[in-house]
Amino acid sequence: MAKKIEDTTASAVEETGGATIQAQEAEVAKGAEANAEAMAESPSALQDVDELIRTHGLPAWQGAALCRFAGWAPGKTVSVTEFETALAGLAKRPMGGGR
Repeated sequence: MAKKIEDTTASAVEETGGATIQAQEAEVAKGAEANAEAMAESPSALQDVDELIRTHGLPAWQGAALCRFAGWAPGKTVSVTEFETALAGLAKRPMGGGR
């Protein structure tokens, strides 16, 4: 008889477990969206350089030149204002490296 109770409990957990997991996944997705919105609104929040290059629509060569100019390694995180300042500095640098 104990076996039947365990089977019933297990099937009830399976039925409600799926809904619970879906609710948890929805909460995680909402948290990720809220975090992305907060980072977009706050220019002082740090973001990955590669992500900023994509969001600013820079071509690959210009993104590479910017990282080289600013001395940033892959995976570097910077604020939006720091990124835009470095991008402006890259545009103003002398052609040919200024040697």
